[in-house]
Amino acid sequence: MEIHVKSINGLPYAIIDNFYDNYQCEDMLNELSSLLNDETGQVKTEDIIRSGNQWKKNKNLFVDDFFQNYRDKSMVLSYNRKLFDKDVVNCLLEHNDFFRYIPWSNMDNTLVSYYEDGDLYKTHVDGAVITAITWFYHDPKNFEGGDLILGEKVKVECKHNRCVVLSSMTPHEVTPVKMLSKKENSGRYSMSQFLGIKLGN
Repeated sequence: MEIHVKSINGLPYAIIDNFYDNYQCEDMLNELSSLLNDETGQVKTEDIIRSGNQWKKNKNLFVDDFFQNYRDKSMVLSYNRKLFDKDVVNCLLEHNDFFRYIPWSNMDNTLVSYYEDGDLYKTHVDGAVITAITWFYHDPKNFEGGDLILGEKVKVECKHNRCVVLSSMTPHEVTPVKMLSKKENSGRYSMSQFLGIKLGN
């Protein structure tokens, strides 16, 4: 695991490479492939047009809603607890106190998405405190694009098993995906964890 912390517009973001081990990645990819097909009956296909322009296009699913009261059956929801691991948090805190919001959070939701030819997500912010996005895809990589743009010009390349942790108020977008062949389930998978803090009862 390699952690690099940088900042944009005064807000930190972290790039964590090789976040999960190979077995975890394989388990998660298998689950993502299974979840993000139309046969589940739960997958939402986003194809939003605003002002005549395509603003968001992908397939997605909130995993917490899908598994509801038996989230321990989900590899994705089990393995993504690693973000809260004490060693991971301490490594991030060595760089910036902002990451203290990770252990402080008492609300989190996980959205998984699948992008293939022409899919994208234009500039937006998230309704949370911290967003952590992890990418997965089958080797060899069968697409171009799908990179993350932070602010107006900071590009973070989409790499398998790379996690990006950022302030949810940082504007970000996903560049269009271009498939290199029509091989099934060989596009860009992403897992977005949205962390927040609920005050009071």
